[in-house]
Amino acid sequence: FEVYGCWSADLEDEDVSWWSSFNDVPLAVREFLEFISSRYESMDEAFVVIDGEKGNGKITCREFEEGIRKMKCKKFKGQNEASRISEIFRYLDPSGEGEISKQEWAVLNKMLKEIDLSIWEFVQFCDRTWPPVDPASLSTAWHALDEDGSGSITKK
Repeated sequence: FEVYGCWSADLEDEDVSWWSSFNDVPLAVREFLEFISSRYESMDEAFVVIDGEKGNGKITCREFEEGIRKMKCKKFKGQNEASRISEIFRYLDPSGEGEISKQEWAVLNKMLKEIDLSIWEFVQFCDRTWPPVDPASLSTAWHALDEDGSGSITKK
């Protein structure tokens, strides 16, 4: 903190969650986040569904696999299902202890906030670039962003 932020904090390395970009998060984790954020009021609610009402506050790999089925998540069905679910579990268990704590699970909240912030910033950009005073401003924005006229916006 002192080197890059010019301020000091009484924190240990394990108390800080770092990631450089949401794009560095594995696709399976992003898809899982999309699934639970669209079906549960909070990440904590999803945690309880997997851990159980009287759970111990930690999710084992077996509980996680069973929880995915209990949630009726079909996003990962197919020949790579086990490896994709395992990839999510390993990402959420960075300590490698074989269980996901509530603190480790909380990274999903941080990711969701990052998505919300990105959307908010994009809307602000669109409002500045194509002011919403004109009913056609959304259409104007779409055509400006769809450079090749294909009807879709692609990442370059």
